[in-house]
Amino acid sequence: MKKRLALLLVGCFLVTLFAGCGGGPKVGGQIIVGNTTELSGDWEGTWQNNGADADIREMTYGYATVTLSKDAEFIWDENVVKSHTEKMNDDGTKTFTITIHNDLKWNDGKPITAKDYVLRIALFSSPIIKKLGNRATYGLNFVGYNDFVSGASKTFTGVRLLDEYTFSVTVRADYLPYY
Repeated sequence: MKKRLALLLVGCFLVTLFAGCGGGPKVGGQIIVGNTTELSGDWEGTWQNNGADADIREMTYGYATVTLSKDAEFIWDENVVKSHTEKMNDDGTKTFTITIHNDLKWNDGKPITAKDYVLRIALFSSPIIKKLGNRATYGLNFVGYNDFVSGASKTFTGVRLLDEYTFSVTVRADYLPYY
């Protein structure tokens, strides 16, 4: 009796194990992510720091220019960044010039361009977003941030759009070498 029960359990296990194999990847359906933090629904991340919302944000945005390696080191995301250069400037600042791939798309099929990256930095470092209650620290590390966030300058001098797929950011000397 015990042998039959053991064989039945092994058989059920094998059927369950191989039931999902085959047929290739499935398009559509749903993804279930487990997290002990309750979702707030604010997936933009501007006014909160909820872990579960951060998981959703990472899955839906996912076009950051840098990512974490398996050794928890920041590295360029080769799926996004086509090329990059780094230049130390005479004033102690450092300029990163980044060219993104030209085949990146939003969910509606429209192309993602360098303008999208520059706009995000400018928007979330602006006095307008600060008045709405956000800390507006997105571009804190970049040259010209203080004048831009305070409204003293309409130009964010450390953030430049160079062409359709290339932009640069200049990091303040006091944030090096840790940036």
